[in-house]
Amino acid sequence: MRKLGSLISIAALVLAVACGGGERQLPATPSDVGGSNSANVTAPTPDSPGDDARIDTIRPTLRVNNASSDGGGSRSYEFQVSDNSGFSSVTGQTALVAVSQSGVPEGADGKTSYVVPIDLFKTTRYYWRSRALSGSSIGPWSATWRLRTPVGSYKGGNQAFDILTDGNNISDEFRDISYELQGQDNPGLKLNGPESYALYRIATLSEGEISFIARRIKPGDSSFNSQVKMISMQDGTGDWNGNAFRVAIEKRPPRESGKLVLRFMSGVAESGGIGWQDHRPYYFKLEWRGGTARLRVFFGENEGGPLVADLSTGYSGTYSPPNHAVVLGSLVNDTFRDVRISWMYVGPGPRPQP
Repeated sequence: MRKLGSLISIAALVLAVACGGGERQLPATPSDVGGSNSANVTAPTPDSPGDDARIDTIRPTLRVNNASSDGGGSRSYEFQVSDNSGFSSVTGQTALVAVSQSGVPEGADGKTSYVVPIDLFKTTRYYWRSRALSGSSIGPWSATWRLRTPVGSYKGGNQAFDILTDGNNISDEFRDISYELQGQDNPGLKLNGPESYALYRIATLSEGEISFIARRIKPGDSSFNSQVKMISMQDGTGDWNGNAFRVAIEKRPPRESGKLVLRFMSGVAESGGIGWQDHRPYYFKLEWRGGTARLRVFFGENEGGPLVADLSTGYSGTYSPPNHAVVLGSLVNDTFRDVRISWMYVGPGPRPQP
């Protein structure tokens, strides 16, 4: 916990903690211990930003209309911001950011403001609320309002979200890539050749998901016979083939009818032949939880489209690579070249909704 003065406490669980299986918790503050409402403190009412508004900053100012109370004592306020509407811990995940700050002095103009002092993740919906305190009296929480941060890429801890249609990426390293921009025929990061890749290092993610949009999945090209990996995952940056935590989504060559193969640790699942349509988008979603890895592919840019493939395989033990690497393409010279990948997310879920 970081201290900001004698009256203010902030707690933030940020994804820099490399313990993907931990819990996320909104920390207790001094005002959570005991107390009553003998002064009849009322709940403040949220004022701005408007409920579910898209904001243009990652350090927003939250404003409430002041509460009232019996007596003439001064009042202070507590603000909470969370990535879930219950402001509670969720087993098996780590929080994006959870902020709890008490001791905010009441504003003199009938409103009290609080500036979030930590960078919130982009492209994320947050929930916030406030309550007033007068002496030992603790008022009820205000209504919970939502806010949506600016659309943009971010990476931290065991999560990454990369738009990849703006000519940029937030990977830790990449090789032989280019871009088609939003508004062009096939927007996304282009993997130019068999050695192309973009690698994201994240904290260990024992259960979670990877999702992305892929375009230019060619139905047939005889020169693609050994170039199969669209996305892969492993421990570290060594040889994928001998890696205990190896994962891959493969589009097999034309002689195998373009079938899809999911490899997850020792498990393997494959589809029948798929009639891929070049220049059309496909939405991929791989989830691994509770000993089962499941890959679904939808025609279109989200889960609302027709289901193209649904593959599952079991795996034993815990998926716990100590140096978790997520790779668009492959590190072993068998990247499925010319594919365009965009709106890539990896994390405990759910996926950000712009």
